[in-house]
Amino acid sequence: MSLLQPASAAVTAVVLVLGVWAALATPAQAQEPSPVLGDIVIDGNTRTDGRVIHRLIGVQPGSPFTYETFEEVWDRLEDSGYFAFVDLDMDEDPQGRVTLTVRVEEDTTLRYGPYARYSQRHKYLLGGWLRDRNLRVRGEVLDIQLLVYRIQRLRAGWTKPWLFGRDGLDLEIAGAWEQGAFVWRPFHYRDCRVSLRLTQSFAGPFFVEFGGGRESFQQKDAYAWQEPDRGSEEPAVIAIASTAS
Repeated sequence: MSLLQPASAAVTAVVLVLGVWAALATPAQAQEPSPVLGDIVIDGNTRTDGRVIHRLIGVQPGSPFTYETFEEVWDRLEDSGYFAFVDLDMDEDPQGRVTLTVRVEEDTTLRYGPYARYSQRHKYLLGGWLRDRNLRVRGEVLDIQLLVYRIQRLRAGWTKPWLFGRDGLDLEIAGAWEQGAFVWRPFHYRDCRVSLRLTQSFAGPFFVEFGGGRESFQQKDAYAWQEPDRGSEEPAVIAIASTAS
């Protein structure tokens, strides 16, 4: 019995040594590489500049590209309003390099229509509007509003995204001219204004904005009433006009 115990201990030691040796000799299983964006293939953009689509994608080759990133890219392209149809496909090779294929179908970005509104000051406002969300197929936005009744108004705004090729930097220029009279009092006015705004957006809800403008406003009040009849002469009408700016 005493002779078997050393032999058993020796066998156990040999098994342990062989187990350690096998563990050291077996190479560690290589971790799967994290996917990164490789090539971007764009198809179907018959009008929209490819640089606009790349900026909407917002991910540069070599950047990490997960399924969450894939969904974010799809949302940005779909929400841009430039395309009637957006389809994405990602193909990952064994090295983790992802080829992103973007297929789009151009949509009409120019919209226009009538404008009708009730106003307590002016009663009824009638006119038209026009909006292009992809002006010059570069992602620029043009807004125009024209009223002809009961007041005359012309409003126009132009927004330039990616100013100087910088992501998140937008320029907005707007102007308006308006004239008319109130319905319930003899009040006539004329208003002109222009404005400029520069916005730099960062990650999340953070942004920095600079802007300025100029406005000119003129008004004219005209009141008229009849003097009391004292029986000595014809009633007279007195009119007073005042102008302020």
